[in-house]
Amino acid sequence: MTLGYVPHLPSGSLLFTAIAWRYLLKGAVHKVNSIEEVYGHVGGRKRNLFGERIGFASIALFGGSLSPEEVLIRHTLFGVYSRTLAKHTADSWAQNLVDGRQRNGHLPVQLQRGTFRKLELTTTSLRSCRSCVEKDMDEQGFASWRILHTLPPVHHCPYHGDALITEAEGRAGRNIWDLRLPTGVPIHPPNQHFECASDGYAAYLRLWIDLLNGNLPVLEATSWARCMNAVAERMGSVGNAINELSNLLTMSWNCHPDRLPKVLGNHIQVDFLRLELEHRSTPNRIAQKLVTLGACELHGIVSAKELVSEQLTIPLGSDGKRSLRESRERLICDTLLHAGFP
Repeated sequence: MTLGYVPHLPSGSLLFTAIAWRYLLKGAVHKVNSIEEVYGHVGGRKRNLFGERIGFASIALFGGSLSPEEVLIRHTLFGVYSRTLAKHTADSWAQNLVDGRQRNGHLPVQLQRGTFRKLELTTTSLRSCRSCVEKDMDEQGFASWRILHTLPPVHHCPYHGDALITEAEGRAGRNIWDLRLPTGVPIHPPNQHFECASDGYAAYLRLWIDLLNGNLPVLEATSWARCMNAVAERMGSVGNAINELSNLLTMSWNCHPDRLPKVLGNHIQVDFLRLELEHRSTPNRIAQKLVTLGACELHGIVSAKELVSEQLTIPLGSDGKRSLRESRERLICDTLLHAGFP
C-alpha cells in the first residue's frame, strides 16, 4: 500500500504541484476526496495558494519531513507576501495558517488594503515556462508549477526570461484547477509583444527571485519606510528623488515610469515613486516597490540585499544623539506601519 507521500520539491515550487503529484500517484481517481485528504476537511477544494491548514497538509503530503513553516515559505505565496510584513505580523499569520485558524482569503489587514479595487494577489490561471518544464524533466523527472508564475505583475519567467504561457484558465470563484502537472503547452498562443523588454525589466524579474529566497530584508515594512526616508534625505527632498529616480527608470526601462502601470498592470500605481517615498503605499504593492528599489540600486544609494542602517536613515542631532522628537516620530511611524496603515 502506498502512503502517497511526494518527494521534496525544489524551493519555489507551488504546493499545488505536490497535490497534483499525489493525486496522479494514487491513480488519478476521486479528485475531490484526494484534495480534501490533503487539507483534512470538506471545503479544501479551493486553490489555497497561501497555505491554509498547512499543519495538516504538510503531514499528508510530506510525512512531516518538512515543518509546516518550511512548507509555507518554500511552497506557498506566504513566501512572497510575508516578506513585506513586520516580523510579528508575519509570524502571527503563519501560526494562524498552520493551526487552520486562517481561512482562505482572510489575509492580514496589511495585505487586504487596496484589494477592493481589484488588486488581485494571484492569477486565476495556471501559467508555465517551457524552459522550466524542460529543466524539471531533466533534473527531477516531472515538472513543477512555480510560485512566481502565479503573480499578476510578472509576465515572463524570472528564472529564464521566457514569456509565461497559460495552461489552464480558472474562474473568479477560485475552485481548484485540474490536478495535473505542467507540460509547457499553452491553451492559446502567448502574447509575444511586450513594450518594456529592457535591462530594467530583467533586473525587476531578478528581484522577485531574491524576494522569494528571503534576500531582500529591505522590503520589510519598517525597513522600507526607513529606506525611503534615506533616499529622500540623500537626494535633498522627495521632489528631487522623484526626478532622479524617474530619469534612471526611463534609462533602464526604455520608457517613462508613467507607462509602467499600463505595462505591468494595476499593481503599479500612477505616480508610484511619490507614493512610495511619502509612505502612501501598502505592503501588497510589491511590484512597484521592486521597480523603485531597482532605480535606487542603479543610483547606488541602496544595496537591495542589505538592511539600511539606522545611521543612514535616522537623522542625528548635532551632538550625535537622536532627539526626543525624532524618537517619538519613529515610534509613531513604526506603530502605524505595524497596524497596516501606509
